[in-house]
Amino acid sequence: WGANLQSLGFGWFGSPRQGLARPGDVVVFQPQYRQISGSGVDQKYGHIGFVGSANYDSNKQTWTVTYFGANQGSPFRTDLNCSNVSTKTTTYKDFTGSNTRTVSFYFKP
Repeated sequence: WGANLQSLGFGWFGSPRQGLARPGDVVVFQPQYRQISGSGVDQKYGHIGFVGSANYDSNKQTWTVTYFGANQGSPFRTDLNCSNVSTKTTTYKDFTGSNTRTVSFYFKP
């Protein structure tokens, strides 16, 4: 996913800590993310989504990121003619170690 995004002019900043994730940015979950999180990320291809919001809590030193993606479970809504869009929110303790290899963020050109 990352190479395709970069060929379209998207820039990579790895984690929200390395840059400010903004609504509309792309998040890429590598297949290994499923093993770490127990999520529904495809074991062969991974998954992509779009950032809805990203907020850092300096007291807890955590990032809370809201994503929009297809085929991630109900409830579904329709967006841009796609009828299976769902919203998921994930809180990350940090973006070191395994998280930096399994979740990446790409900003719009």
